[in-house]
Amino acid sequence: MDVANLIQLLHSARSDSEMRPTLIRNFQKLVWNFNGTIHSESVDSILRDLAYDLDYYEPDSLWRMQDSSFYGEKRAIEEISAAFVKLQSAGLKTE
Repeated sequence: MDVANLIQLLHSARSDSEMRPTLIRNFQKLVWNFNGTIHSESVDSILRDLAYDLDYYEPDSLWRMQDSSFYGEKRAIEEISAAFVKLQSAGLKTE
């Protein structure tokens, strides 16, 4: 798996509100189903943590009301942006 493809997928998820749920699910599937090292231990940890954190993203506001651990669009974008900062600190280009 190419980490650049994952980064592009996250950029698309951050900017495309209509496709965000699908793009996030695709990112999660790729990260969770990959056996081995994606890039490096630190980058892999950041990506796996993000995939886990995005599991609480719920685009449907009615579903979010049922559980306070779920969050919506704004927080999903913040989680992705925070992961980009961490990835940059780990030496990875995210732009």
